[in-house]
Amino acid sequence: MKISCVVVGPIGTNCYILSNDKHEAIVIDPGDHFKTIKEKIDELDCKPLAILITHGHFDHTGAVHRMVEEYKIKTYANELEEPVFTDKSYSMAAKPIKIDNYLTDGEEVTISDFKFKMISTPGHTIGGACYYFEKEKALFAGDSLFFESVGRTDFKGGSAAELTRNLKEKIMLLPDDTDVFPGHMEFTTIGHERINNPFIQ
Repeated sequence: MKISCVVVGPIGTNCYILSNDKHEAIVIDPGDHFKTIKEKIDELDCKPLAILITHGHFDHTGAVHRMVEEYKIKTYANELEEPVFTDKSYSMAAKPIKIDNYLTDGEEVTISDFKFKMISTPGHTIGGACYYFEKEKALFAGDSLFFESVGRTDFKGGSAAELTRNLKEKIMLLPDDTDVFPGHMEFTTIGHERINNPFIQ
């Protein structure tokens, strides 16, 4: 699996495009600038199969409608996040996002030869999620976990205590050599965060 990152939108959101040898792709958090994302997809010469959304804030969902319209693909998210996708007082988005497949905590999904687990990590939002690709040792953490930091918890539905608990009890159980691909800024690893992240000590 090849992992490509396109930084989009006014807040510099990391949109990830995962592609395989069959020229298929999964897109994670298409936050904005559909044209930029499409150019990368065209460059990779791949066909998107699905959109995974870590949470419903506008900077992670801005290009979802265009992606669905262009590629006729389904969306996936944590079932706890449903209010955020439908209520702009949570998401600050221009219009609601339709989620086709709401997932439960720990649910495993296989799309073609992409296999991942949704790990529910509320705290930044009421239903934030991380997507764990065990075979590739890759975690797409959205705004739950950053390089030596964590996501803000002062938005509507946020909880610092809940985010810390979820990171400690779920995410820090992953192997040290798991690569972490966050929603903003640089990449990191579970091992590095276990030692250096002051929010989860």
